[in-house]
Amino acid sequence: MSDTSDRPEGDGTAPGLSRRGLIVTAGKTAALGAALTTGGVALPAAAVGAAGEGAVASGPKGAAAFEFVGQILQNGGHMEGYGFVTEAAGLDDTWLFADPAHVAEHSEQSARLTVFGEVTLQSRTARANVFVLDAIGGLAVHLQDVPGADFGDLASFTAGRVVARYSMRLRDVLTVIAPNEGIPTLTGELTQVEASGFSLNGRSRKFGTKGMRLTLEGTGHGVRQQADPPIATIDLAARLTVA
Repeated sequence: MSDTSDRPEGDGTAPGLSRRGLIVTAGKTAALGAALTTGGVALPAAAVGAAGEGAVASGPKGAAAFEFVGQILQNGGHMEGYGFVTEAAGLDDTWLFADPAHVAEHSEQSARLTVFGEVTLQSRTARANVFVLDAIGGLAVHLQDVPGADFGDLASFTAGRVVARYSMRLRDVLTVIAPNEGIPTLTGELTQVEASGFSLNGRSRKFGTKGMRLTLEGTGHGVRQQADPPIATIDLAARLTVA
């Protein structure tokens, strides 16, 4: 993401992306629904994994809860992230993606779980070509009863009902590698504030557990399109682990 520094573009220290926050929060935290069902989606028995009778996207300390890939957009001081879940404890690919025949080719268009988030920058520290950004915000996971999200239509990522919501504190260490180009390294601390029920093989399940703490690790590649106000796009992959 971009920076408002006055350094000239093109020199080795020029800001290359939004230094304000390649910060994942993923899903237009629109109205967050409460209890929900999958709308009749039939799930194979193999879809129920280690999470067992309780929550999916959960587990013991150190376990990977879920992973997602997506895109972060910055427009001035506002940052939004959109993406889709690629892995989740207790759910296999035959449920996470609606087209099992092409499950090796994961895409947003067949994903049943999408994410959206927003963050606000709290502080920024710079040293040469390294920038440290701290931000707070939230992340929501949406269940798509009819998969069909599309990065060409960002509102589609929030069309589904919310199954989980998290508060989040993130840190981005951004390394500028060229004018208007940088590599983000993200770490974060999340607390789940909402876990809504849904039906899995006729049994009640929840995505995560209210009060559960997670850590986030992610990286990607970002390009700045405009310096002032900063406009940038970052492609990103992230994993959330039970803390």
